[in-house]
Amino acid sequence: MSTLLKIDVSPRGDASLSRALADVFVDRWRSSHPDNKVVVRDLANTELPFVEMPWIIGANSDPGGHGPVEQQALAIGEEMIAELANADHYLVSTPMYNFAIPAKLKAYIDHVVRLGKTFSVTEDGQYVGLLTGKKATVILASLGSYSPGSPAEGYDFVVSDKPEKQNDGIEPQSSTHRRVRADARRNVDALLQAAKAVFASSGVDAPVREIAEKAGVGIGTVYRHFPERSDLVAAVSRREIDACADAAQILAAEHEPFEALAKWVQRYAAFIVTKRGLAKVLHSGDPAFDTLPAYFDQRLRPALLTLLKAAVAAGQVRGDVDANDLLVAVASLCMSAHNDGSGLAERMVAVLVDGLRYGTKPVARRSGARRQ
Repeated sequence: MSTLLKIDVSPRGDASLSRALADVFVDRWRSSHPDNKVVVRDLANTELPFVEMPWIIGANSDPGGHGPVEQQALAIGEEMIAELANADHYLVSTPMYNFAIPAKLKAYIDHVVRLGKTFSVTEDGQYVGLLTGKKATVILASLGSYSPGSPAEGYDFVVSDKPEKQNDGIEPQSSTHRRVRADARRNVDALLQAAKAVFASSGVDAPVREIAEKAGVGIGTVYRHFPERSDLVAAVSRREIDACADAAQILAAEHEPFEALAKWVQRYAAFIVTKRGLAKVLHSGDPAFDTLPAYFDQRLRPALLTLLKAAVAAGQVRGDVDANDLLVAVASLCMSAHNDGSGLAERMVAVLVDGLRYGTKPVARRSGARRQ
């Protein structure tokens, strides 16, 4: 048996458009799941206090030591978490209030997002959801249009840009909705490209307005996708790390081992040179950057190691070179060079890479062998 958890937010009762649309959804869901169950959580009629110190203490301490105050603060959250755990599909119907979600819905989220209950954190700082295998549908009612290109586009702080899948007898999204999501994706891509260019020329402390203007979007759109500057810096860094790591395989397929290695190291160096301001913010204590060092290592070290092994096997690079040492050495050279367009960092890295060949003994190819 499947269970649909219907979470209503609007206080307007029968006059609510979001509730009316949710009721239509439920009727059609029942027609596809006649023997299944619907549970309703009406936030408008739920006494839901905001998170205060007793809740904070209780949520972050051993339950065995909780007194009556902590137990009472956590009780409603425990009840709602149980509803989430027992449901297979979530349906949230909500209005937009002042360009964002209502305070009641935010309070609900605060109560149910609990470490060890609904999410966990891995050793390398990754957040992992614990209520897996669920589906979710959100019905949002707002006054006016906030679609891309509209005057109010930058004021929408509610709508997610992630695609939805609907296969429960509900009609798929219209082409208009799909186009809105595609436009939003293009906005994110444009922002990341613009931020990359601006960070390279002006540093990671460059004004957000400069990035918005270069991307051709309103400043509200920037904050909609990246509420904090650190979110944008982290997103740009991850994208650049991915591009650099992915280049290793392409270069290995197109060039001899040493040439592929040399070209990749220069690409890595260019990444370091244009992100010199990143070192400062990475040590700023902002949690948005907590996972970046591990991500950097997980993506770039294996890429370099693959190229190094190929060059060593071909007799084009000495065999005692450590991938970590080379990453650090290149970064150190780039950080000491001025990014003034003189190419100093590139030249110093080229000297370093050329030194990797010292003492190598070329491996003789078998007769008739050639690189494909």
